[in-house]
Amino acid sequence: MDSMNSMGNYLEEEYRPAYDAWQADQTPQGNATFLKAIDPVVQKGVKMYGNESPLAASRARLMALEAARKYDPKRSRLQSHMLNQLQG
Repeated sequence: MDSMNSMGNYLEEEYRPAYDAWQADQTPQGNATFLKAIDPVVQKGVKMYGNESPLAASRARLMALEAARKYDPKRSRLQSHMLNQLQG
């Protein structure tokens, strides 16, 4: 069951520092740092919806960045949003 945290949104605490930092720094370096933090979610999506090839993983990382740009913390958890978008 999802419940809102004290910040009034669904963003999981484990991803909050990386997400907030990425919001302020969407450079290649910022993207790389953010992708490293959410890699467990990306890998889960690759296993669920793709195959485990390097190409699938690379495509999933690009899709994850695009999904992060559309993410609204007031509507869903980051992991749920990412996995829905990775179904692509």
